[in-house]
Amino acid sequence: MIRSLQWSIFIVTLASLSMGAKSFNSINLLFESIDDVDLSFLGTPNLTQYDGKLDFSVEKRENDECIYTIHLDFDPGRKETPVGNDGFEGNCASNTGNATDGKPWHAHRRHWTRFPEHVVDITGLNHLSMEWVPCGRPPLGLRQARWDLNFYTIMPEYRSFMVCDKFKTPSVCQYNQTSHLGRRMFTLPRLARDPQYLINLPLDFAPDPKFPEAYEYEGLISYDQKRVPVNVSNWTQPTFIMSTFDAAAVSWRGLIPEKFFAGKTWIRAHQWEYYNYQTMKGLPSNWTTLYENNRMYVEVKGHVLPEARSVCGDSVNPTKVNKIEKKIIFEETVHSSKTKEAEDMVH
Repeated sequence: MIRSLQWSIFIVTLASLSMGAKSFNSINLLFESIDDVDLSFLGTPNLTQYDGKLDFSVEKRENDECIYTIHLDFDPGRKETPVGNDGFEGNCASNTGNATDGKPWHAHRRHWTRFPEHVVDITGLNHLSMEWVPCGRPPLGLRQARWDLNFYTIMPEYRSFMVCDKFKTPSVCQYNQTSHLGRRMFTLPRLARDPQYLINLPLDFAPDPKFPEAYEYEGLISYDQKRVPVNVSNWTQPTFIMSTFDAAAVSWRGLIPEKFFAGKTWIRAHQWEYYNYQTMKGLPSNWTTLYENNRMYVEVKGHVLPEARSVCGDSVNPTKVNKIEKKIIFEETVHSSKTKEAEDMVH
């Protein structure tokens, strides 16, 4: 179901590209072979640089919950560059030359991998992109060295059409776009019956109201402004944000600041969240970050998609699943969220 939905979105996007074109030949070629889509923007197609290792498991709990766990561990010491200056100052200021890896300090350093088909079917998550961000990105206190772990709900091929007119350093999408694809960056997933909330995002998540940050191939960033540190010295614990494109949630991204584990031998943090009008049932509901023995261990958990609960030994009624998916949009919004403070133990 998930793959067929993504294909339908992908086909609609391709069709929209043909507006004003004189020939459909290039579009037809893409229909015939998806391998022809250029994915070089994704970066390195493996996690070897960081010695990244992925594992996946499913468990049925006593309360009848069917939960998946994506386990990732990697070596943060294998980052491409040293830590940049906080607050976009010093070597992280605009046009200050290249870092030690020969790339500009604000350039992307993406590494990615597709999830196996059974993981896609169980979670609705399609692929993972890891990135060392030596200068961080906006807003405010997030402008410091960090790791970004981006879990995408869409295919990489679909992301190739998430393009826009750009400006600034680091490069973001302009607010006035000249193409329909660029304008889709700023289309929000609002509900007609309850427009103050964004569907499939946590309570109070929204783009920056004054300077919305949208990144080519990644989407429009949303977060809870009340939880964003006002300066870089106040951000020391992992957190997460999300991105949207064309009124859909396209990524869940865990952010781990270098200050969280720098100079420590052991530290752990945990965070969980609820979503507004959640129709994308597989979105991560909580995650744990553990740094130990110079290695980072991350566990991302979520509910198994209703149509895949057979992995927990449950029988699945497709008719019932469809009714649940249609009904959920009219349920009351959950107005509570919980964030567990990090458990610090420095040896």
